[in-house]
Amino acid sequence: MYMFGGIYADLDTECLRPTFDALRSNNISLPGKSETEFTDGSSMSHVAMFGRMGSDQTFDHHLPNAWMAASVRHPFFLLPLEFAKAEIQKSKRILHQLWYDYPSAEQLTGPIALAKNIRRYQVCGDTLDSIILLPDGLIYPFNWNEGQEIRLICSAEKDSFNESSCKETLGVGVKGSIFITYWSHTHRGKGSDDENIDRISQDK
Repeated sequence: MYMFGGIYADLDTECLRPTFDALRSNNISLPGKSETEFTDGSSMSHVAMFGRMGSDQTFDHHLPNAWMAASVRHPFFLLPLEFAKAEIQKSKRILHQLWYDYPSAEQLTGPIALAKNIRRYQVCGDTLDSIILLPDGLIYPFNWNEGQEIRLICSAEKDSFNESSCKETLGVGVKGSIFITYWSHTHRGKGSDDENIDRISQDK
């Protein structure tokens, strides 16, 4: 994201509407008048965008890293690199090895780390290069933390998963959602979840 900018999305993410048109319809300004300028390294200012999942800011995963958009060379994206490097270096120190273990991938590079780094940037980052947290429902209309009933049709982990029923139940059209993520959760702890990988790899 730092080197090239643009838009990143997890593989279990579906685009529901043209992104730039949808952002403009929500009065979200971009640094430039065209899509090409959004990733123009010569721009005087940069913007990075992330989506909220739900309104509970005390939930550790309320700022997922399954979707993000940014201008090229936005300085925010150096913070996660510095954070991860510091954690790995800490785990290698002789005095720490007896009691400290490096965090899981999710804690090191996932939503927990993203939220921490966004807070750090908001406190000490360059105000010229902004971060925009998009309204709840635009990027993550399916909140996997809301209960079992909605997970039964919206979670790619479930045998009862149904994309059409999920979008209809969530009312993504009424909400004006731009994307939806079905949360395959193919990672587990410090490794992968082989059972989930096998499940989503099967032909439907």
